[in-house]
Amino acid sequence: MRKNKRWIMIFIMAIIPIVGIWILNNPGIMAQAFLNLGGMKEGEDFPMVHGEEVEGDSFHLESLKGKPYVVMVARIDCEVCKSSYPTLENSKDLLKEANFVMIGKGGKEEYKQVKKDHDFSFPIVYADEQIQKDLKIKVFPTFYFIDKNGKVMKRLDGYEKEKVLKLLNEWTKK
Repeated sequence: MRKNKRWIMIFIMAIIPIVGIWILNNPGIMAQAFLNLGGMKEGEDFPMVHGEEVEGDSFHLESLKGKPYVVMVARIDCEVCKSSYPTLENSKDLLKEANFVMIGKGGKEEYKQVKKDHDFSFPIVYADEQIQKDLKIKVFPTFYFIDKNGKVMKRLDGYEKEKVLKLLNEWTKK
């Protein structure tokens, strides 16, 4: 019996660091498991929000109905969101093919400046109170890959350059 207890203790002592390392390397999975991250989940319909594009035009997601598209939900003071801008800036053709739209929480004028500074050609829609309510925004950035029927097929919380580019490349081939 003592021999078994010793092996059990050794096993437990070996598992704890392995699980800890896995958790550190997969924070998104752990966050989804234990936190309400808000927003739409995979398989749900994405709300057909409409709002004001930062350059003043009206924008309706309804205009993309029948096509797959990608929505990035961002916040103006989010450092992780800002770190994605160079990748977005260097992926203009890919974003155009993916029907990319950014929905931004924060100052409309600030997003207008971001669009100008990075020469973004995709629409940036100002997330007014109604859009924030409809999208249940909590986590920034969040990328939604939406099929032609308006269903969320893939959701990516946070920003990892390789993952975003891989998903965008796969998405444009659909």
